[in-house]
Amino acid sequence: MSSENPYAPPTSHVEDINAEGTDLILAASPKSNSAGAAWAWIKSGFASFKASPLFWIINMIIMFIIMVLFGLIPVLGSVATSVLNPVFMGGLMIGTYAIAKGQKMTVGHLFAGFQKHAGALLTVGALYLLGIIVLLLLTAVIAYMTGGFDSFSTLAAAQAGGNPDPAEIMAAYGSLKIAGLFYLILLFPLMFIVIFAPALVVFHDMKALAAMKLSFKGCVKNILPLIIWFVLIVIFMILGAIPLGLGLLIVFPMITASTYAAYRMIFTD
Repeated sequence: MSSENPYAPPTSHVEDINAEGTDLILAASPKSNSAGAAWAWIKSGFASFKASPLFWIINMIIMFIIMVLFGLIPVLGSVATSVLNPVFMGGLMIGTYAIAKGQKMTVGHLFAGFQKHAGALLTVGALYLLGIIVLLLLTAVIAYMTGGFDSFSTLAAAQAGGNPDPAEIMAAYGSLKIAGLFYLILLFPLMFIVIFAPALVVFHDMKALAAMKLSFKGCVKNILPLIIWFVLIVIFMILGAIPLGLGLLIVFPMITASTYAAYRMIFTD
């Protein structure tokens, strides 16, 4: 005899697209990976794209359109895109996890970061933006101390058809290189604190600061594969841009999904 209650109200399953109930277990400490892991991350990212190419492309186009529309708003638009980016990345991490479990990515995954973890993800974006602003101010100070501000006027005069001393032009480039090198050196630590933070937030319910600290720790323990990974990303982006940029519709999803693969190998058991 059936044990179902014939008088019970009908029920239906409503899917809540979030990271609840995952089998991802956070490791006690981030794990070090060999240099070869970089290629494994890339291969995993491409496999994720092949498993659901249509929705990867649709989600990337939607995100691009949203970012462009926000970018049309002076000042506030740039702030909004920087702050919102981790929220979209958190959703795409959930979508990548779904693909890894044999499911299909949907447009809903792009916005899944807004369902539960929006506060922490927005905080990650805000703190990263604050870090960039501080870095730009420090770079401006370095440029001022090395004569960089005068260098701008020298190079501008050369571009305008003036006839500055060649020695002054060389000195101008030299001073700007110092400020530029300073910016690049400190940009990497900023990237380290944010690159895995969205995944740590959505999969392990971490607060923004805790996720950013753990992301940085994991990156420091994997400097070599991360450097190789960055180089491979640059190469693929150049190749993807050649056919009228259409290849980027594959490269960007691959990069995003490879970020998930790197997170899995570094932070989970």
